[in-house]
Amino acid sequence: MSVSDADKVIGPQQTAAAAGIGGGERGGGGEGNGDRRPPDRAWGAIVVIVGIIAIVVLALMAMIFFRNANSVTTATTSVSGVIATLVGAYFGIRGASIAQVNAQRAQEEG
Repeated sequence: MSVSDADKVIGPQQTAAAAGIGGGERGGGGEGNGDRRPPDRAWGAIVVIVGIIAIVVLALMAMIFFRNANSVTTATTSVSGVIATLVGAYFGIRGASIAQVNAQRAQEEG
């Protein structure tokens, strides 16, 4: 039984396919079995867009509820720092997972 690169185990119960790793079309593995799945979603773009929308909505709400510029800045800065941290953590974890898969492939190829 052959396992494609996208289905190699990364962690105890997580495969590369479940982690959203691997570009283009997954499955197949060049074996001609015709098992093609749709390409992965662009989760990175979705995460960034949602983060930007959340910060804009927060800034607009802060401008409506607070009339003082200092209060608007305080409210917006505290939450946008958290959002930026979460977006950065997503890309850091995803980058590390991709690097691990690439290192495993290079080691297997020799």
